Amino acid sequence: MPLVKRVFHIPCRGDECLELATIISEKTPIVEALDIDITNSGLMITMYGYKTDIKRAWENIKSIVKNYKVTTAFGKTTKKYSLQFLVETTRKTFPPQLLVEILNYMGYKALYNNEEIITDASLDLVIEVINKINIIAENIRYKLKGKTTKYYVIAASIITGKSVEEIIHASMEKGLMAKNNDELIITKEWRKALKEILENMLSA
Repeated sequence: MPLVKRVFHIPCRGDECLELATIISEKTPIVEALDIDITNSGLMITMYGYKTDIKRAWENIKSIVKNYKVTTAFGKTTKKYSLQFLVETTRKTFPPQLLVEILNYMGYKALYNNEEIITDASLDLVIEVINKINIIAENIRYKLKGKTTKYYVIAASIITGKSVEEIIHASMEKGLMAKNNDELIITKEWRKALKEILENMLSA
């Protein structure tokens, strides 16, 4: 089967083009050669390889662009990121309501609606928080049980920069966590407990 050259165009603007170019270059299946040029009208993607490989790569790129869905919402800096796009980008699953809660406490606007995260936080920051969520979740996987207890500890740790152990210790002292049949659980609805521990720890 002979090698062929194909050129594709993706319309985009400014930072959107740069972000898409970075993601496409990292996530596109292997072809013999892949060149991405940012132009005034969008991305010019040149691929050189076998027809089947190029077809597979282009289908993947179209999926990336479709799922990216970056649009302005509440202001010029607010964007929408589909859950599918974020999962494909980070290769990690995460609770969207937990991500939104953390971003809001970090001083950003964030909302989960219709399978999308709407926020004024940058894509890099959103990805960073998702990665932190997964790191801490893995750390407490066998230490804590209960979904909302884990949400509480993960959020408090990321927002305050404190270790899981420090969060648990402070929460026990404030009566926000307690032992129940040898298991640590939160004593309030997790968002209420989070607000209380943050008011205490961030004001100290």
